[in-house]
Amino acid sequence: AFEAMITENLQRKDVDPIEEAFAFAQLAEKGRTLEDIALKIGKSTRFVFDRIKLNGLIPELKERVRNGDIPLSGAMILSKLDEETQKEFNEEEEEQCTTAMIREFVSNSFMELGNAPWIKDDSDNWENTDIKSCSQCENNTCNHGCLFYEMNSKDARCINAACYEKKQIAYVTQKIQLEYEHLVKVGEPLSFGKTVIIARRPDTYWGEDRKVFYEKTLEAVKQLGFEIVDPDEIFRCKCWYSEDDERTLKMLEDGEVYRCLSFFGHYSPEFNVSFYYVRKETASSTSAVADLKEIEREKINAQLKRAKDIVKEKSAEEMRKWAQEKPYYRRTKELSENEQLVFDVMVLSGCSSTYLEKLNLKKWNGGSDFVNYVKNNQADRHQWYRAFIAECLSSNNVNFYSYLQKCQKILFAEQYPDDFKALSKKLADSYDKKEKKLKERLKELNNDNIEEA
Repeated sequence: AFEAMITENLQRKDVDPIEEAFAFAQLAEKGRTLEDIALKIGKSTRFVFDRIKLNGLIPELKERVRNGDIPLSGAMILSKLDEETQKEFNEEEEEQCTTAMIREFVSNSFMELGNAPWIKDDSDNWENTDIKSCSQCENNTCNHGCLFYEMNSKDARCINAACYEKKQIAYVTQKIQLEYEHLVKVGEPLSFGKTVIIARRPDTYWGEDRKVFYEKTLEAVKQLGFEIVDPDEIFRCKCWYSEDDERTLKMLEDGEVYRCLSFFGHYSPEFNVSFYYVRKETASSTSAVADLKEIEREKINAQLKRAKDIVKEKSAEEMRKWAQEKPYYRRTKELSENEQLVFDVMVLSGCSSTYLEKLNLKKWNGGSDFVNYVKNNQADRHQWYRAFIAECLSSNNVNFYSYLQKCQKILFAEQYPDDFKALSKKLADSYDKKEKKLKERLKELNNDNIEEA
């Protein structure tokens, strides 16, 4: 019965690969061979084997396969990785990805030399450096017990992460020096006709190792004496026309775009030339940026401001925990002057936006200083208390909580006795009419039951 149920589920048109993988594994655990399973569902043995491999995915990746964020061919590659490496991929690649991206991630994670950029570029030549060629390096798995590197180069891997990283950085610096001309040097203006190296801040989802490698590579390039700028801070936005497009060439000639070079790919060094639109308000007749130092000063000031904001945020977060965890509410003494001030601020900020605007305060504006307003307007305290009460008793919560309804009656019976009496009488009269009508109907129904009996 169990086997029949699973087989029937597998024959649905909408069955997803993860569900298939689970079902095949269940049949295999019950003693069915791969050939048996394949024959029963009309698929090849290889198909069944590949599906079962998907059970090796961590739950987060299984869900992403179901959602279509990860293609099936890419999922097959990921299923072969250990749990920690899968978790690393899931953290680094939060959005939809392609099989090519997954292959690149795996290649970089396992330091496959066949996909290393210096091997692909045929530049595994490190003259005048202390770096060994991969073909002669003892960290190359294909040099372990084999005299001929070329015979095993297809499966070559580096087993020394520090050596691999060193070659990646050396590849970047060497390629920049040998293949790119007219690069802007440190301190030079971004004169039209030159090329500037660009690099953005590391993304927040990057792993720590990736961030460290990025910073090391940037530092190595800076040591060469070249200027590195963040394009988002210097330019308006990216131009998506290709380098040989007539429109790009025209804008280059007119000083509307600037040629930029980036060297950091998704997982490994990757050189790309792109173009960015110049900000007219900061450009001069000869340079894309009138004063690079002024932009740097603005950047530093923004970083200083952000550093202060971080201190405030961390302080607020820590004291928020105090408010949750410390037994402050157990104190039995009268409110201190500061406690009364804080309470008044809480009450005032809880008033309606319409009322607060009359006081030149804004409810959702962090710049409104409620504390100073309370300090300087103590005589108006009872007024904003009443505004707070009105806000609470006019909210939708009144429809759901009986204690608020009781508060309404207590307050308005005292403050507006005539209106309260008139409302009470109106509702009572309405209720009496409805009650009388309904009771008459009940009486009719009861009489009908007696007659039937």
